[in-house]
Amino acid sequence: MDEDFMFEKANIGDLNLDNSVWPRSTLNEEAIERYRDCLEELPPIVVDRETMTVLDGWHRVEAHRREGVETISVKYDSCAPHLFLARSYALNARHGLPVDNEERDQIVVDLRQGKDGYDPMGQEEIAKIMGISQGRVSQVITNLLGANIFVGDKPKVKEAIRLYLSGMSQEKVGGRFSVTQQTISSVVRDYSKRKDLISEHLRSRGHLKSVVRYSNRGPWGDAKFPGNTSGYLLVDLIDYYQPKSILDPMEGSGTTGDVAFDMGDIRYKGLDLLSGFDLVGDKPEGEYDLIFWHPPYHDAIDYDITHPNNLSRCPSLSDYLDKLKLCMAKLLDHLSREGHLCILCSDPRKDGSIQPIHSAVISFNLAILDAALVKLIEGRSRYFDYGNAPFIPIVHEYVLIFFNKRV
Repeated sequence: MDEDFMFEKANIGDLNLDNSVWPRSTLNEEAIERYRDCLEELPPIVVDRETMTVLDGWHRVEAHRREGVETISVKYDSCAPHLFLARSYALNARHGLPVDNEERDQIVVDLRQGKDGYDPMGQEEIAKIMGISQGRVSQVITNLLGANIFVGDKPKVKEAIRLYLSGMSQEKVGGRFSVTQQTISSVVRDYSKRKDLISEHLRSRGHLKSVVRYSNRGPWGDAKFPGNTSGYLLVDLIDYYQPKSILDPMEGSGTTGDVAFDMGDIRYKGLDLLSGFDLVGDKPEGEYDLIFWHPPYHDAIDYDITHPNNLSRCPSLSDYLDKLKLCMAKLLDHLSREGHLCILCSDPRKDGSIQPIHSAVISFNLAILDAALVKLIEGRSRYFDYGNAPFIPIVHEYVLIFFNKRV
């Protein structure tokens, strides 16, 4: 920082008022009107010299504008652009309207983690740039970063919810995981909201039919994960078959496990090539009432995993189908007596021809087909909606449901 400020005049039209580096949310009309009556007595605003970004003094700028004054007194500062918000907080927190502590805390966390590719900053450095104590910085990092890490750890969150549901207070649960009571309250509240979504879906759906459509994927799993499906499909399958145990051998972002937990903490096993399980070369353990399997649709989506048994990188359709049949046979071996294997698949188009995956799965003749659902794809999908191409776009998938009984 350049502490040797020079008082100068700047044209208001040259100033850069950037909301992203202003720690307040709105202008205060009362303050602006009060400032209009004493423009000459107001201290200079603080501006970054190189970019003319206003770091402190938005209300003073607006008061000058309303009075028709074209110039304003400024102190020039020198600050790296990625530190504008932190510097602005330090200046604004010293006077005028209070700055939201949540905004302060988020700035601290961003600096500590190294936002937008910048190097993470130490606590002492953060305290200096923001004009707050190192103790406060440490407290914010412990509370907020600890909460973020906890919330991102699904097994811990689920265990915390189990403890709360068993009768333990939120404060004690928080102490068990070294997070605040507010953090536990937040995850419990989110859990309740998801339970409400499930109840509302089942209440409004009516009886499950052979054609299903979901307007959104719901809050389960990770919406950014390529190729994931709507959690509401899992809600419908679990509600219909009432399994006491579930396996997903290619779980991706964990949608199946999330829904299984929210629908009664059903015993669940999730496996994936990403976590080291290769369904082609390995065998799952145990027996399950419901196995939900969502394999890649050959090369429709390239799951960027370097592994010889990555099904999205099979060199040919025949090689893909051979491996698919091998995997299906393995999964059938792990169904319980009354179990069902549900396979979500589709028939992608390549080089102008449909790849008939769903019919090939049925023709494997490994088990009796109990039901076949047509799942409509909502909205525009870059994998199945071909725009104005001169052929019929694919806007559906299949859910093939097989009995435990082998043919």
